[in-house]
Amino acid sequence: MNKYIHILICTSLLLVFQAAMAAGATMELKPAGIEITTFYNGTTVTIEGQIPADAEAVIRVSGEGEELHLKKKGKVGGLLWMNTGDVSLENAPKTYMTYTSASLGDINASAAQTYGLKALKDRITVLPESEDKEFIIGEFVKLKKKDGLYNVNPNTVSYGTVAQGMKSFTVTAVIPPRMGKGDYSVDMGVVQGNKIVDQLSQSLQVIQVGFPAKLTKLAFQNPLLHGIMAVIIAIAAGLFMGVVFKSKGGAH
Repeated sequence: MNKYIHILICTSLLLVFQAAMAAGATMELKPAGIEITTFYNGTTVTIEGQIPADAEAVIRVSGEGEELHLKKKGKVGGLLWMNTGDVSLENAPKTYMTYTSASLGDINASAAQTYGLKALKDRITVLPESEDKEFIIGEFVKLKKKDGLYNVNPNTVSYGTVAQGMKSFTVTAVIPPRMGKGDYSVDMGVVQGNKIVDQLSQSLQVIQVGFPAKLTKLAFQNPLLHGIMAVIIAIAAGLFMGVVFKSKGGAH
């Protein structure tokens, strides 16, 4: 009996130790916010912190869920591609970018699979329910990948020195130009063995400033004037490009 009590005590102490180490995990964003200015063309955010020395870090940058209404296309009569119906996606994240280390391996074969793209099938609702959910979400993910808004980036989490049972990590998250203003969540999973022992989350705000902010405000407050300005800007840009090509002897 004493043997079993001894094993139980040792196991309990080990679990407490692991929990204490996991609780010491930290994460920091640099910068903690992004400003979209007139000549904004994307940027980067450095994510760094500490995790237990025997753990792995998986990072995910995701946007708020939105409702999308899409058109299905298919061949009619085996010849022409046409709209064949409507499909809606609910709670589809605006952005979903995941970063992992080389030592984690295949995210879908690890405890961190809930941070991967395959986890979206449990997060997104497809309507009508009669649709092939896996196929629809798969095609939707392909479109998002082309825009640089959905991806899994292996071998991007780097580890530093180990001290007092903790190791540092860092990852540079690429923020694409099409990641618009809004509140985004940066989530980190601390993976030990075959389970996630801790999770941290921080908010990343993307805001518009200067001329882009004024245009957005104008679009909501005075859509007619905003439309007129958009046409004027388009005409001016066309005239400018015409002058540039003319000065260079025209296009070849």
